[in-house]
Amino acid sequence: MTRTMTRTTRTLTRETRTTITLAAAVAIGLLGGLTVGCGGSSGGGGGAATAAAGATGDGQLEVQLTDAPLKDLTLVTKAEVTVERVEVHVAPAGGAASSSGAGTGPAALPANAMGGNANANAGNANAGNANAGNANAGNASTGAGNANAGNANAGNASTGAGNANPSSNAAANAMGANPNAAAAGAAGGPPSGGTWLTIFDAAQAGATKSYDLLDLRGGITAELARATLPAGHYTHMRLVLSGAELVHDQTSYSTANGGLTIVNGAILITFSGPNAIVVQPGQTTQVLLDFDIGRSFNSVGPPAAPTGFMLMPTVRGANLATTGAVAGVVLSDGRTPGDASDDAPLASVTVTATRPGTVVTTYTDAQGAYYLAGLDDGSWDVTFQAPNHDDQTVTVTVVAQQQTTQDVLLAGN
Repeated sequence: MTRTMTRTTRTLTRETRTTITLAAAVAIGLLGGLTVGCGGSSGGGGGAATAAAGATGDGQLEVQLTDAPLKDLTLVTKAEVTVERVEVHVAPAGGAASSSGAGTGPAALPANAMGGNANANAGNANAGNANAGNANAGNASTGAGNANAGNANAGNASTGAGNANPSSNAAANAMGANPNAAAAGAAGGPPSGGTWLTIFDAAQAGATKSYDLLDLRGGITAELARATLPAGHYTHMRLVLSGAELVHDQTSYSTANGGLTIVNGAILITFSGPNAIVVQPGQTTQVLLDFDIGRSFNSVGPPAAPTGFMLMPTVRGANLATTGAVAGVVLSDGRTPGDASDDAPLASVTVTATRPGTVVTTYTDAQGAYYLAGLDDGSWDVTFQAPNHDDQTVTVTVVAQQQTTQDVLLAGN
């Protein structure tokens, strides 16, 4: 299968540069000519809402896929997911659909999360669906600012926050440590009212789509779906996975060989408020799905010698029309302040962008480069943390549809 990938080009310097225009990620041809139809009965509310390409009042929707990387990829050499279907939900006439039982936190994250702390932004979770799987062994936190720990369950019907995590070695079993990731997609009840439209279906296309998420880092995206849709407001997206493979320490764990189980293969992603998807007649709307490897693949058994893996997909959605990006390079000063001759790129730096109610985390690559996409416009505090270096926090202003470049020099300690 041929996939078109897009990367935003960056020039690597020490200085903080001014905001530059963000090249919109456009990939052509995967679903050219696909007409929108009702993709079966999944989720309910689907009707015969087919729109012919080029019809009056229709617009284009492009869905791009990217990845929030692991901090340490030493042992992971492949993380592939296979997509069976992609659907979008159009709000009913007169207002946005309400969501029944659908939160933005992950479903039942187990103790052995590769994502480490695993208490990532369940603050938006519906109290009735708060998952104690988000707890870590150290503090038994549900990771939920508004979640009701009393209603949490970890798959074993335990209901108290104190025993929310069924594993006593959750902290030790964390791999990759991607704490506090931003709003994550989760399976849940479909929105009430409105209509589900299928924008990719493997049965119609004749084949599924597979993506190695390790190829989609540092601003690289791949087109997931493209379709002509009736103009309107789309409030949710549902991504259905049918297979996956993780190669860890040279061993393949997959749905095909039985080493990997997809616990939640239908991910519901909410696009609300200014992030809602608005398709306008004759125009193209682009959205980004940011797949978090660290919080999605979870080891079974000791992390040093796993017996298998579970895939519980965590996906963050962003409307590229209303969000921007922050990118740059992190250098170490080599413990010689003022002497640039030994400044060097710093790998595996934790880069965390925060604003009230939202935390987005990524890591620098071997060249010290990082990329944070799909950030709402406005002010963000971006913190850079690396062992044997002083932390540094910079306030960055994100502008919709633009990329702000922020390079940082960390002082060794």
